[in-house]
Amino acid sequence: MNISPSPALKKPLWDDALWALLLDYISRGQVIPIVGPALSTITVEGRELTIQQYVAEQLAQSLSLRDVPPAPTLNDVVSCYLRENQRDELYVLYSRTGEIFQKTAFTPPDVLLRLAHISHFKMFVTTAFDPLLETAVNRVRFGGEQLAEVIRYAPHDAHDIDPVRIKQAPATIFHLLGRVSCIPNEYVISDEDFLEFVFALQEHPPERLFDELESKHLLILGGNLPDWVARLFLRSTKGRRLSDSRQVYEILADNVPSDTKLVSFLSDFSTRTKVFTGGAPQFIEQLWMRWKERFDESAGEAKPVTSGAPGRKLNAKPLFISYSHPDRDAAFALKAGLEAAGFAVWLDTERLGGGAAYDAKILSEKCRRAFAP
Repeated sequence: MNISPSPALKKPLWDDALWALLLDYISRGQVIPIVGPALSTITVEGRELTIQQYVAEQLAQSLSLRDVPPAPTLNDVVSCYLRENQRDELYVLYSRTGEIFQKTAFTPPDVLLRLAHISHFKMFVTTAFDPLLETAVNRVRFGGEQLAEVIRYAPHDAHDIDPVRIKQAPATIFHLLGRVSCIPNEYVISDEDFLEFVFALQEHPPERLFDELESKHLLILGGNLPDWVARLFLRSTKGRRLSDSRQVYEILADNVPSDTKLVSFLSDFSTRTKVFTGGAPQFIEQLWMRWKERFDESAGEAKPVTSGAPGRKLNAKPLFISYSHPDRDAAFALKAGLEAAGFAVWLDTERLGGGAAYDAKILSEKCRRAFAP
């Protein structure tokens, strides 16, 4: 599937060395995208809407609600319905929402198709209830066959991941806030639903999933979480105080820069959380373009570097980077930058132990890389 870069994106965002470091982590399977509902967009009569906005409009119209505000959210619709109807009839909203998805085959937007193209991502977590991310992954990677493993969490049905099955599955999508159906309380359509899910995640957490999120770098894309919800979400996924030292990053790409209190909090207490100010679609487009440039799209293998900057003679000998554990991130950034410039680099990730035959091991690795095809 061929997707052309957006013509509006003319200059790179972020520092090249930081992008190279991120790509290196992705290639090692150390990054998990957490995809929010802001990326599930469709175009209706020339208007771009999120799926949740579209569902809210459809529900308000089909239920003939009187006091719905302009451009209602799903929570607006639920609140109006409760004011005009009996609370025990709330199931109608879930039933109607499920019917919308049964009757309409939504097409994933380019931003999700680009994310699905990055084949090093084997596992995704989504806070959206719609199936657009899994549709994008199945379409891009499996020709439309439904081969991606789909797991959903619900307060009354707390599913978790199986580490062995995750490794065997070609791709996995975990719906952290539920997945759409006609059954009430299986996914979030209101603020009360969200509260119940957050409470359940504290009482009955998917522990194996949270262990995985704690040990990996996270890309939080299009979640648009408000201040305290974002803080709670980060704290839950990291399993410790955000100010504690940790080796992994979280990268937020959504409307966070407009929330000055959250940005200030992250700057002071969570220095391993980085905020991308360009927005999630721009971030994903840059990531997709740079991933395509660096890796073979069909096989997911690194492309051999054949040339560097114009007029520069590349060093034909492999370089070895020695570093101490506290300097790990800086060492990986240096490695990524040198490789992007065309140098062959070896960085020991297994940590040479005491008494190791350093010269022999380094020489062996240099020779292997020098004569690698």
